[in-house]
Amino acid sequence: LTLLLAAISSAALVMLVALVSACEANRLQGIIKATLNMFCAWCLAFASAAYISSRLAITDPMIAAAISAPAVALFMIMAIRVTDLVADMDSIGERGDEVLRCIIGLFGCCMVIPFLQCFR
Repeated sequence: LTLLLAAISSAALVMLVALVSACEANRLQGIIKATLNMFCAWCLAFASAAYISSRLAITDPMIAAAISAPAVALFMIMAIRVTDLVADMDSIGERGDEVLRCIIGLFGCCMVIPFLQCFR
């Protein structure tokens, strides 16, 4: 449930930034996007490791990260695939494509960050 809430809130924040982009400068928009992506990715990494360690009674954080990282990656790959299928629809439009690109970037960031916890 925590992972689902993190993914939904991450997507909502990225869509919000994409919608504000007409008013903001490109540099500020890039900083906000990167900050939100990293915030959501790190939250997802720690939440997934905490969930795995609580469910499997694992006390070593490295082992919890090593187990949770592939699970998060699999979930994010499926989310990217679904988002890509939505992006292929003709009814999305130019603005929708921009939002979906941001969401796919967020999912990619969320897929990579949990693996960083395995090598700390």
